[in-house]
Amino acid sequence: MKNRMMANLLIACMIAGITIYASNAYREEQERLEKTSTTQISDIDPNSINHIQILTKGHDKIELRKIEKDRWELTKPVNSKADLTPIDRVMDILSAESHSKYDADDVSSLESLGLKPARRVVRLNEHRFVVGGFDPLSNKLYVLYDDEVHLIDDTFSHFLLLGYPVYANRLILPDSSFIEAIQTPKFRITKGDDAWQTDPQMSPKKVQAMFRSWKNAFSEKVSYLLVDDLKDQKTTPVQIITSSPKELLNLEAVIKEDEIWLCRKDIGIKYHLPLKLERELLPKFK
Repeated sequence: MKNRMMANLLIACMIAGITIYASNAYREEQERLEKTSTTQISDIDPNSINHIQILTKGHDKIELRKIEKDRWELTKPVNSKADLTPIDRVMDILSAESHSKYDADDVSSLESLGLKPARRVVRLNEHRFVVGGFDPLSNKLYVLYDDEVHLIDDTFSHFLLLGYPVYANRLILPDSSFIEAIQTPKFRITKGDDAWQTDPQMSPKKVQAMFRSWKNAFSEKVSYLLVDDLKDQKTTPVQIITSSPKELLNLEAVIKEDEIWLCRKDIGIKYHLPLKLERELLPKFK
């Protein structure tokens, strides 16, 4: 009987010891995770941002302003409706996870991290982010914000190097507009009181199909219109008048081997569209 009690006591002590050990181990692991867990670089609400300024060495200063929810405009260096995709990626910096952070005063050389002098700066309202180089070991990006240097995953920095065309809306026509007239050297369509006036004669069905193609025309990418892009090229001038809002759009169409360029000389950009759209946007007439 005495031996059985001693055995039970020994087992109880062993269980208690294991429990205490497991509890301590769990607590230590939680403390370790808390020390190594990532935190966001900022607690700024992206919905509060209504002004973006991008300064990149070697490029024009870019400014964007929010008109209303999900509607932005590129205001510098040119005026254009803006594309939301690059804006959303640039705003990713607000919620980026900081894998490591250091007080800027404790960093021996901001120059070595590409943070000084500042070559890439993103201002979101009054908040200033300096974007530096990449850490060679982790391949993460150095960002200076609020006197702290952070290491973050990079989802946006290439948008800072592509210039203002990447921020232009890839829809050729404003999404809320209605076409009132289209004119090229080959055809002319204008809105009459009761019917479309066309030269040469076109059926209402064909007119509507063409307008639908123009209304839905979406560029695969937007790039700079370079000085030599139109040199020695056969171009087709296209003039489109829209209402709501009222706008006169002048384009130069260039048919390439594998794509169409729709060039806007007024703001120095060109839209790249699939070649298959040529017969829909610029139909031929005998």
